[in-house]
Amino acid sequence: SNIIKTYNNFVWGLFSGSTIGSTMRVIGIYIQETGGGAGTKQQVYYNTVYLQNRTAYGSMLPGSILNSANVQCSNTCFKIGTTSGPVMDVRNNCFANFTPAQTGVSKHYCWNTSATSSIGTSGSVSNYNDLFIADTANGRIGLANATDKKTLTNWQGVASNDANSVSVDPVFLS
Repeated sequence: SNIIKTYNNFVWGLFSGSTIGSTMRVIGIYIQETGGGAGTKQQVYYNTVYLQNRTAYGSMLPGSILNSANVQCSNTCFKIGTTSGPVMDVRNNCFANFTPAQTGVSKHYCWNTSATSSIGTSGSVSNYNDLFIADTANGRIGLANATDKKTLTNWQGVASNDANSVSVDPVFLS
């Protein structure tokens, strides 16, 4: 079997000037079918994805980015773009979305999966993750196919083996 590892990444500073709300425009980590064939496993461990409007970064960003529009498009920290691909093993990650309230149909998520009732094929696991949404007006913990999962409890119905994940502000300090 093939094992593909995505681990120890810190993803931040992602922006888009798009105002199209119906399509996901900003994605922190995107896992798609790899072409590895039967038995492929995706291990996604110890990653941090921090999505926030550009004003929160202050002087850490170049002026061209800092002066751009806030994120008004739909976005997610983590996305699985396949329903029949590899076994997903997603553990010990921090997916924190601090995008403030948006206008129109735009929403922001921690996790997005193409499946309706699972995070991947049989044997997939999600556990010990921190899935945090700061603004709950347009923010959701997850999106399962086209169904919003507003709370961690709702999300755990999709990721049925996710008993030890939390939804706690990770309190990033600079």
